[in-house]
Amino acid sequence: MRREPIQWMTFVREVVQRIGDARLKIVLYHIPQMSAQPISHALIERLRAAYPATFTGIKDSSGDFANMTAMVERFPGFAVLVGADPLLLPLLRKGGAGCITATSNLIARDLAYVYKHFRDSDDDAALKAAQARIVSARELVSPYQVWNTNAATQADLDGDGHVDLVFGNYFPDGARILDSHSSRPEQMQHSMSRAFNGGSKRFLLWASATAGAKPAAHFREADPGVRTPRAHPGETRRT
Repeated sequence: MRREPIQWMTFVREVVQRIGDARLKIVLYHIPQMSAQPISHALIERLRAAYPATFTGIKDSSGDFANMTAMVERFPGFAVLVGADPLLLPLLRKGGAGCITATSNLIARDLAYVYKHFRDSDDDAALKAAQARIVSARELVSPYQVWNTNAATQADLDGDGHVDLVFGNYFPDGARILDSHSSRPEQMQHSMSRAFNGGSKRFLLWASATAGAKPAAHFREADPGVRTPRAHPGETRRT
């Protein structure tokens, strides 16, 4: 069995003791493809033994469904939350607690329906439809390039009187840091606010808009090689 670095427990003990509040609740985050440090079952066991009322759950974004179900079985009362929407239904049926996902911003209604009706039969048409939409939404975003950003702003960049959008990518171009299937080495950004080794900025220029019952705005991407004189690639300072 792999032994966890003692620094883990030292760090956790320091955090819990410095906060010093019995109301503190912590949900762990297992994303080894990005952190390079998996949260093992042995570590969870030690944390819960030391602070049983503090460590209440874990979000698992590894994509390893077997690991999720194993935690459900091994740690009763410990909330296991999935990080990929299509796995919400099968995990709930195994005793999981729910999900924490980015795509939930787009399909919250379907996820809520699955959460409320996961005990229904697989033949339930509404449940099948909701699950199908969840899978489709995930497949829609997964194959494309992911822009990881903590910087977005708007301005009229080309002087046409319409709002344009600017996104800063703080991961290097082509990075697969969040790809659970990638096994290649990755270089992390220098920091979250001054990622000088970050990727290209994206300039989305207003192209057209439609009114009516479902108004929409359409944008086109400008030359991705454009650089602003006052900011490095990946940097997210105010100008």
